[in-house]
Amino acid sequence: MIFNTPKFLNSTLAAGSILLAFSASNCYAADYGPTWFKPYVGIESRASSTHHENNNVVNLSLIVKALPETYTGGGVFFGNQFNKYFALEAGYDINRGRTKNSTITGGKFEVDDTFGAGGTIPIDISFAEFNLKSSRDGWHIDVIGLMPLTEDLSFIISPGLARISLKITGDAAWEAASSDPPAPPVPTQGIIDIADHVTNQQKTIFRIGGGLQYITSKFGIRSMLRLENTGRFTQNGHKLLRDSYSFNLALFFTI
Repeated sequence: MIFNTPKFLNSTLAAGSILLAFSASNCYAADYGPTWFKPYVGIESRASSTHHENNNVVNLSLIVKALPETYTGGGVFFGNQFNKYFALEAGYDINRGRTKNSTITGGKFEVDDTFGAGGTIPIDISFAEFNLKSSRDGWHIDVIGLMPLTEDLSFIISPGLARISLKITGDAAWEAASSDPPAPPVPTQGIIDIADHVTNQQKTIFRIGGGLQYITSKFGIRSMLRLENTGRFTQNGHKLLRDSYSFNLALFFTI
């Protein structure tokens, strides 16, 4: 599901603003007393999925096709529920892409010209064997708007921001396509270090989630589907990832 468009962001921000306005109005409509001020700490597990972005950039197009598309991880967070309708949270997430070993056939690589005067030359490849690892870690802050369904069960919507570090490491062993070698001779096989073509980077991304939360005076449990605009990660102006979605399960305790 792709939502990296101004129209989507405007609509989701508008929806979040409406819910927060509803929450705020209820905050001042009744006196809930100090028992509604509930700081809490929690842990969260998550599984997310994204897709690589197609492009026609030499080297980068093949690297992107080989990137992991499934991430698993977890995090810790601290929050404060001010009343039945409103809470704030901040925390840190660790997400690891499944190590991906893949073989991609066909395409071009820019490789070092070891037989010529230096620089790089394009090579038609028969195949490239990739071994890639990827991580997306970072801090986040979220607004939690709650719409009570029962005394303990609420529907929640959660817009927020995350500062994510994307790291991609690994290499690719390639072999040139079978053909009469041009003059001067060119390499027929080699290894490319991914770090030479994709830089580690940080981005601030928007995210929004929705789900259900059950909370008592002592503990809570939450399930949420969250969307994140990871499509902001680029290399030389070309997208590395599309927007991603994740399923999150959290357990937290009031303190």
